[in-house]
Amino acid sequence: MAMDLNYNLSSFSEVLEVNRPDIIPPVPPVIENYKASDTSIYFKWIPSSSQDVVKHILYRREKYTTVWNPVYQTESKINVYNDKDVKIKKEYEYVIVAVDGANFESERKQIVTASLIDFGFRPAIKDIEVKTDRLKKQVQLEWKYEHQKPEKFLIYRSVKGSPLRLYRSVTGNEASFTDKQVVMNTIYVYRIKASYTDGGESPLSKELEIKY
Repeated sequence: MAMDLNYNLSSFSEVLEVNRPDIIPPVPPVIENYKASDTSIYFKWIPSSSQDVVKHILYRREKYTTVWNPVYQTESKINVYNDKDVKIKKEYEYVIVAVDGANFESERKQIVTASLIDFGFRPAIKDIEVKTDRLKKQVQLEWKYEHQKPEKFLIYRSVKGSPLRLYRSVTGNEASFTDKQVVMNTIYVYRIKASYTDGGESPLSKELEIKY
């Protein structure tokens, strides 16, 4: 209010509400449990005990790197997450933080290291195209493989009705094979799989039956 020389008082001004500046970060959450499978890494945590927390963020980085990337955040009471965006043969570090209304993050005290369990299984080769060329007397196989590059691709072949056997191999940089050892009026069966230096292999692809 204002006061004049006769001590007359004005009415009150409008009420102004302000928040006391927050300079204290929230209490860190605690990773209670984590476990890896061959396809994902599961996390469960105890949320921060601070009352002003607005969200929790799970960060991840590849081991021996410095940049943390957020992989999951929640503003609710959900306290579990299953990270499926991870690759075999890579080690990852995780940390979870609490964020308060002033956008302060809790300390990153608890850092855990995890990686997928590798049973040696790799995805099957699915996208295969077959072309026959009777003038050149050949059958050509072409495929796409989105998984990490293998050491080599193994090509299996049989004449229909005979046992399937390993026929040829090409390097992991190649995505095609030309079979020039073919005989007219013969039905051939082909299957392909990827092979890795660490012993991992994909299952055989579906049978490709070609009448040459």
